[in-house]
Amino acid sequence: SSSGPFSTSPSALPTLAATAARVLLLDDDPLGRMLTARALRAHGFEILEFDRPEDALGVLAVQAFDCVVTDALMPDVDGFEFCRRLRAGRHGRGVPVLMLTSLDGDEATRRACEAGASDFVVKSTNWTLLSHRIRQLVHVGRLERAVGGGTLVAGPGEVSAVRAAFDWQPGSRRVRA
Repeated sequence: SSSGPFSTSPSALPTLAATAARVLLLDDDPLGRMLTARALRAHGFEILEFDRPEDALGVLAVQAFDCVVTDALMPDVDGFEFCRRLRAGRHGRGVPVLMLTSLDGDEATRRACEAGASDFVVKSTNWTLLSHRIRQLVHVGRLERAVGGGTLVAGPGEVSAVRAAFDWQPGSRRVRA
């Protein structure tokens, strides 16, 4: 077992999953929001629902969440703009964002990544897959906070920061702090 922020002690890891993940769900469609919230609650998540991006951003400025799930297609402020606004504020930089949408294809994925989404899932009724993707985002987010905010997984535009903080090269399976 090593010491420091990258401790391999097994006792350090269970505490990361000890509490139910708090998820903010943003979708303007009442039926879609209700079905998604119900399914995620059944999978053990604590869900706070919003139908307006402005309201969600207000709450995100004062409350901590483990993950944000947002629809991409909404009137006025869509999910892409919501994500950009969230990432622009200091409270939204570290929270994982999963974009849940009926859009499919490379263009939608590119737009989601450019807006700052951590992951992109096409809407379906495969609630197990959705809950698994959220759990992965929550786990990585909690690990990042546990090591002091360092980036453990490189997203778009973050590769340089990871290379600077750690000795890491693309294609390599080794990382040295």
